[in-house]
Amino acid sequence: MLDQLGRTPAISVGEIDDSDLEELRSSAPQLTQLLTDDHPARDVIRNLFLLSQLAERPDSLSLPRTEAEMAKEWWRQAGSSETDGKRERARFLKALAEHSLISTEPVDTSQSSAESVDCLVRNETLIELKTDKVVFRHDVFREWAFACLLSDVPEAIKNLPLNKPAPADLGRAVELLARMKIENATGY
Repeated sequence: MLDQLGRTPAISVGEIDDSDLEELRSSAPQLTQLLTDDHPARDVIRNLFLLSQLAERPDSLSLPRTEAEMAKEWWRQAGSSETDGKRERARFLKALAEHSLISTEPVDTSQSSAESVDCLVRNETLIELKTDKVVFRHDVFREWAFACLLSDVPEAIKNLPLNKPAPADLGRAVELLARMKIENATGY
């Protein structure tokens, strides 16, 4: 059907450059401190999606300095700052990550906690394609989920499809996992 309708060209959004930063500083003064060249999270901020995640954080929370820290915190918070239902959301995110390691099909949520799914849809971690069928809204969340699952459950690596080239998001997740391990390394 897409071939008949005509495919649109892919749109790629690169990292923020210096002119983008200047425009953001003038149009969103509340981000000025976050956008300084010497900010500890400087490398994370250059990605528009990651910047949006940082900009939405309450002022009371400290800012993570790396994407690996952001991913681990997102995983610990079970995808939301809401405290109610955190355990169910964590279980659901883990199951979603396990499913997504082996399939690109949407996850069936008919047996999951509706409150957990609704919370993750509401905060835009997930998108509901149709009733009881969800996927991660953004590839970054999928990558974070893979990396965090592999960090928490190292034996899940046996489920990786190693008989063919890794999909980009899975390759990036393994890279993020390596960063998590390096950032938390001790005794060297």
